[in-house]
Amino acid sequence: MRDRIRYVIFGGVMLGLASLSAFAQDTLTLEQSIKLALKQNLEVQQSQIRTQNQAINLRQAKNNLLPDLNARLGHSFEVGRAIDPETNQYLNNVTNRYGNQSVSSSVVLFDGLRMFHDITQQAYAYRATQLDEQYAKEQITLNVTRAYIQALAARDVVAQADSLAAVMRRQVERSTLLFNQGASNPGDYYDLKGQYASDLNNLNEARNQYNEALVSLFQLINLPFNAETKLASFQELPLATTDTLTDEQLYQTAADRLGILKAAENWKKQAQFGLKAARSSYFPSLSMGAGLSSSYIHGNGAYVDQVRDRIGQNLGFTLSIPILNRFQVRNNVARAKLDLLDA
Repeated sequence: MRDRIRYVIFGGVMLGLASLSAFAQDTLTLEQSIKLALKQNLEVQQSQIRTQNQAINLRQAKNNLLPDLNARLGHSFEVGRAIDPETNQYLNNVTNRYGNQSVSSSVVLFDGLRMFHDITQQAYAYRATQLDEQYAKEQITLNVTRAYIQALAARDVVAQADSLAAVMRRQVERSTLLFNQGASNPGDYYDLKGQYASDLNNLNEARNQYNEALVSLFQLINLPFNAETKLASFQELPLATTDTLTDEQLYQTAADRLGILKAAENWKKQAQFGLKAARSSYFPSLSMGAGLSSSYIHGNGAYVDQVRDRIGQNLGFTLSIPILNRFQVRNNVARAKLDLLDA
C-alpha cells in the first residue's frame, strides 16, 4: 500500500513538472501574461479574499435585523430532601427526575438606527473592496504590460548587439587574415579587436538586462523563472484620440474607469456611517421577546400529556437605557472619528 502511494505521489510530481516544462517552452503572449497574473498574483488574490470577506460582513449586517430563535432542553435528578413542584411541600428521601423544554425568540425593535447605519456602512465597505480589487487588477495589468514591453525592448537590444558583434567578428576575421599576411596596419588591427571586445561586452550586458526584465515579468506572473521562454511580439495598438475632450471630461472619464478614485469615495462614506453607527449606541434600545415552555416530572403521567398540559407562554418588552458603560460608547465614537479622518 505504501509503495502504491509513493508511486502515485511520484507520478503526480512528475506530471506537474512535465506540464510546467511544457508551459515554459511555449511562446508567452501579453494576453497570457495578464491572465496568468490576474489568476496567480498574490496581491490580486488577497484583494479578492478581502472582497469576499466584506460580502460576508454585509450579509451578517442584514441578518442582524432578523429575530433569533433558540430551543432549550433540560433534565435534572434530585436525591434526598426536595420540594414537590405541584404541592410545594417538602419531601424526604425522594429520588425525582425532572425535565423542561422551551423555545424563545427575540427581536430588536429600536436601537437608535445602529443596525441600519451598520448595513449602510458595510455596503459602502463592500463596494470599496470591490473597487480596490478592480484597482489591484488594473495595476497588475499595467505592471505586466510595462514589464512585457520592457522585456521586448531588451530583447531587441540583444538582437541589435548580437548583429553588431557578428558584423565586427567578420571584420576581425578578415583583418586577422590581412594582418597575418602583413597587409594590415597593426594599429587598425588592434583597434578593431578592441572594438569587437567592447561589442561582446555590450552583448553580454544586453543579455543580462533581458534576463532581468524576464525575471521581473515572471515575478509579476508568479511563475518560476525560465530563460528559455519566448515572448511573442504584438502589433501596435491604436490609441483613442482625446482631442475633443476637455480637461474636466478627461478627469471624469478617468474617475469612472479607475477603481482607486471611486474606492476612496466609498471608504469615506463607509467611515461616515461607521461614526453614525457608533453614536447610535447613545440611544436606548427596545427589544421584544416571546417564548413557549413546558416541563415534565417522572412518574406523574405520560410525557406527551404532561408537556401538553404544562405549556406556558410569555411575551415581554425590554428597554435598555445606557447610563454608564465604562465609556465604551464614547471611545468607540472617538475611534470612528479617527477612522473618518483617516479615510
